Amino acid sequence: MLISPIAGAASDRIGRRPVMVTGLFLQGAGFVWVAVRGSLATSWTELDVALLIAGVGVSMALPTVPTAVLNAVAPHELGKASGINYMMQRFGAVFAIAVASAVFAAYGHLGTPVSVTDGFRPAIAACAGFALLAALGALAITPARPQQVTDAEPVGFHHQDSTERVRGSA
Repeated sequence: MLISPIAGAASDRIGRRPVMVTGLFLQGAGFVWVAVRGSLATSWTELDVALLIAGVGVSMALPTVPTAVLNAVAPHELGKASGINYMMQRFGAVFAIAVASAVFAAYGHLGTPVSVTDGFRPAIAACAGFALLAALGALAITPARPQQVTDAEPVGFHHQDSTERVRGSA
């Protein structure tokens, strides 16, 4: 609620890539911190700070991704790009949850606090790996090239007059 608008405004000034890379790196760093230090002896304050860093990071990345995607395509491709971006965000979340759940099940279980920690630490490490991999992917983003507008008509507009369209559809 606080970080996303600031990150969006910053990405308009300095570019999408630095904001996304920084945000994804922060998310990964927060997760790595929890994976390395998380235990039954770790203070809640330390975990809160680590998860706050991860939360700030994802709040920086999320508002900039759709803008970067939509700026990378021609105007007539905006609907497809938006749909693919939405679908990939949902797929990525489901995939990460599935992998984290499988890793948790391989190393721990919900029986005791120690077994939860035993599964949670490798699961959050896997999530950190995904965030850091995404940060590397964000490094490949190039600045948007200005799109040449060749047709001033709305997408889908045809040069038939209304009489011809009515006769053609009957």
